[in-house]
Amino acid sequence: MYARHSLRIPAVFVSIVFSLATFSVAQQVQQQKSGWSSYGHDEHHSGVSPRAAQSIKTIHWSTKVDLTDNGGFVGSHFGSPLATPANSTIVSVKTGSNSFRVEAHNGGDGTLIWSQNTDYTAPGADFAPGMYPVLDHGRLIIPAAGGTILVRKSPDQASGQLTRVAFYGIANYNANPGVYNEQVQISTPITADAAGNLYFGFLVYGPTPINLQSGIARIGTNKQGIWVAASSVTNDGLLNQVAISCGPALSPDESTVYLTITNPNAGNGDLVALDSATLTTKGFVPLLDPSSGEDAIIYDASSASPTVGPDGDVYFGVLENPFPDHNDRGWLLHFDATLQQTKIPGSFGWETRLRSSIPPWWLPTPGVRSTC
Repeated sequence: MYARHSLRIPAVFVSIVFSLATFSVAQQVQQQKSGWSSYGHDEHHSGVSPRAAQSIKTIHWSTKVDLTDNGGFVGSHFGSPLATPANSTIVSVKTGSNSFRVEAHNGGDGTLIWSQNTDYTAPGADFAPGMYPVLDHGRLIIPAAGGTILVRKSPDQASGQLTRVAFYGIANYNANPGVYNEQVQISTPITADAAGNLYFGFLVYGPTPINLQSGIARIGTNKQGIWVAASSVTNDGLLNQVAISCGPALSPDESTVYLTITNPNAGNGDLVALDSATLTTKGFVPLLDPSSGEDAIIYDASSASPTVGPDGDVYFGVLENPFPDHNDRGWLLHFDATLQQTKIPGSFGWETRLRSSIPPWWLPTPGVRSTC
């Protein structure tokens, strides 16, 4: 349910500001789960921190996350800053129009601990997607080229072993890295479950030696991966990719993973529930405007992702159709864990100036499924 649109401030001033206290050793032991490990904080996207915020009257330190200068308009998303239990702050930094590095800073004073350039590139979208690493069991998972990931051990230390893993087999990648780098991209935040299994969406643009198709990937704790084509998840083959920047979310018992599959040429989609071990379909539901009954708009400028409540209910934010019949706010749709019961929706809270950011040719005609 996270949607962040353009930051209307000069790019040179785009930074992340921190107000963090240094943990004592005893606190570090007691607060092993007190960090901020991923997009939306955790695998459920709860967005709830176990530690209270300090006063924001004082800025202890800051660092830039965008080194580009595009004239003042920042039509980009940025990776969530992460915090380890030992109080290292991990940030993804945009170093060019589509290039990134990862930095680790001391959470107390901002001192740079280490920096790692990546070969990751984000997919094209109306608002440029960010790069979303995730912390998991003392390691940092970093999106990389060709649909691969880089696993860095010891993220709190100045040096750490770096290993590349591919959901379709690292031997396949090493045999044809150029092909995979050109044709395959991770397109969502990576989500790690409590055991250390990883989930993400990916895009495939052309032929690969093993006939990959855009879909959903899972990498197990044994570094072995499985994947399913997005077009096979629902009964609508035109829904053929995971929504851009839609991070998978897991049920409270982690048996189910939720994400949104979309038809990018029509802007509609389904929220789907998959078995977290096998990626087989458990259920899906069309995402509809609760007022008009038309397909809700799934827009690639959004970073909307499912959120799972403590009771297992699932929430997802969409744009209204026709637009802007809900005053540009969109809808926060609400379902039970099986996606069989639609519950009372709410307003989503899109920014009020979103309308000026959506190309007029993209917006759907009322009652008609749009194409582009």
